Order: sequence, then C-alpha cells, then structure tokens
Amino acid sequence: MPDIQSATALPSPPSKETNTVVALLSTKDLLADRSFMDGLKINRNTIRQSLSMAAKWRNVGYNPFHLDADGYTALHRAAGKGDDALVKALLSTYKGDLIDFASLASSKQGQTAFHLACKGGHFSTAKVLLAAGKSLLSCVDRHGNTPLHFAATSCVPQALALLEWLISHTPRSYLFRANNHGLSPVAAHVAVTTTDSTAILRLFLERGLDPNAMIRGENTLLHVCVERKLFNMAGCLVEFGASLNIPDTRGILVTDLLPDCQLAAVVKYAAGPQDWVTLIRKKCMSCTTKFHLFRRRHHCRLCGRVLCGACTRSKRSLNDDVGVKVRVCHICVTVPRNKTKNGSMTSTNSDGPSTAITMYL
Repeated sequence: MPDIQSATALPSPPSKETNTVVALLSTKDLLADRSFMDGLKINRNTIRQSLSMAAKWRNVGYNPFHLDADGYTALHRAAGKGDDALVKALLSTYKGDLIDFASLASSKQGQTAFHLACKGGHFSTAKVLLAAGKSLLSCVDRHGNTPLHFAATSCVPQALALLEWLISHTPRSYLFRANNHGLSPVAAHVAVTTTDSTAILRLFLERGLDPNAMIRGENTLLHVCVERKLFNMAGCLVEFGASLNIPDTRGILVTDLLPDCQLAAVVKYAAGPQDWVTLIRKKCMSCTTKFHLFRRRHHCRLCGRVLCGACTRSKRSLNDDVGVKVRVCHICVTVPRNKTKNGSMTSTNSDGPSTAITMYL
C-alpha cells in the first residue's frame, strides 16, 4: 500500500488567504495558541470557497458556531463536504473549549463533524478534526455508531486509506464495538458494501477480529457473505479460521447455503479440515438423497459435510507431509492445496479477486 501521508499531501495555501478566512470568522482576537494545526496540508481551492462562504456568513450575521435550523453547525457542514480550510478556520477562531465544539452533536442524528468527515471519506479533514482531541474517536451518534462505523461503510475511493489511519489511532476496544443495532464496524461494512473486496475486512482480521464472531447472536459473518454471494470475502474469512459448520439460530450451516459449484472456491482457503457436521441429517447434503438402512451416512474429511456413499467415493491426502488418503466428497477431491509466496491467498495484492459482505445500520 502506498504511503498514506505522501499520497494525500496537498500544497499549503498562501498565508494571506488563510488569514482572511480567519479574520472574517473572528469576532475577537484569536486565541493565542492554535499551533498544533500549522503543519496540516490544505487545498488551495477550498480556501477560495471558504473565503466566499465566510464573507456571506459575516454579512447576514450567521453564527457558524451554533446549531442552525437543520441542527448543524458550520463545522458539521464543512466536514461533510471535506472543506479542510474552513474546518481549520472554524477551529482556530472558536472562543472556548475546542474539544467541546468539535464534539458537538447534530440535533437530529447526534453526529459530530468527525462522524461526517469519516462518512464522506475525507481523509485530510478527519486529520484536522482529530488534532482537536482524540476523544472524538469514542463519540457515538443516536444509533451508537462511532466514527469507525462511518469510515467502514464509506464507499468513496479514499475510504480505505482513511480507515487504515483511523484504526491505527482507535483504541482496540472500539474496533469491534457494536452499535445499538448489534453491528460492529466490520459487520456494518459487510451490511452495506457494494463490492466484493477483501481489503477492509482484512484490516480488521489482521487486528484480531474473531472470524467466527456472531452478529447480533444470530449468524456469523461467513453466513452473511455466502448468503450475499460474496465468495471472495467468504474465502478471506475461511483463510483466517472461520468455520463452515457453525449453525446460526435457525440451525443452518454455511455448508447448507453453499452450492456445490461454490464450495470448492471457499474450501480451498481453509488451513485444514473443517469440523464435522454433528447435526442429524436425513438427507445427503449434496445430492439430497434420503438416508436409510442401506444408504449410510459418511463425512467428508475436508468440508465436514454429511453425505451419502455415492458422493464420498473419492479419496485423497489432506497434507503433503502425510500420504494417507482419506474419504472426501466429489467436490473436495478437486480442491487444490493452494500456496502463495506472501502467505495469503486472498491478499488484495495477489492476482486473485478481492472480498466483501452485508447487513443493516
């Protein structure tokens, strides 16, 4: 991944233009020290836009530091549009506790400016705001969403870089914190993503996300991936240890949901054989033939499914170091033992496709 700082750095604006915006917003002398913001990069174009906006506010007597009729401050609106210059000017001219202003919630949804910057994927704007205080990371809106929830569900191209930076600053306890609807940031991402990419999911898995964690106590991320036909992301979860045979609250396994044509595509990422299905099955999980006295149940030693003898005629070794061949199904006998030089078969840097998932915010 390219260096985040160099990839997003923008030229600094002329100090004269910046000072003009600040002067238009100020009603008194500036607070003595806002030097913590001096090194932040700002786009020249946003300075000109902010200059015009600040002049209009001054002319009509609008107070940019108070909630307007729609329940937002100027900081909320600037952050939502990614206007770095205006955000910096507003923070620089506020005459009070800066973190109180930065963490002021909108009246309807209870969202801070930092929430909106993350929602829009505005990386540089989020950096300006976080300089006001790290407590912004723990602010929640009326639905219990942290800024991390919004960054994880943003669909803009720069959202991945923003999320990677945000995760590096977020306390571990907040990485997997659920909102009021029982969704963690990664579950929320799975719920709304429109692309089958593993990039965001991998960020959380590499930081200790339990690949078998239950969502709202109902099903696993792997269930959701398979139900939404997001097989790249499903493969990523399996690579990190997700089990194919954990039942949801309805007693349905992932292997119940996976069609035979997709089973091999997911099983190939498993580090080893899956746990055997222990639930009583009256039919073969592949051909659906009913079991009876003369048609016995057998387990595939790789995917763990309960199958009939006809579907488990094949044998193969499961380990290069152990030559013993064991019974497997007609699907798993075709699964290659994939290996990659970088140790990751679903890496976004590999030649293979990437991953994603789905649910509700």
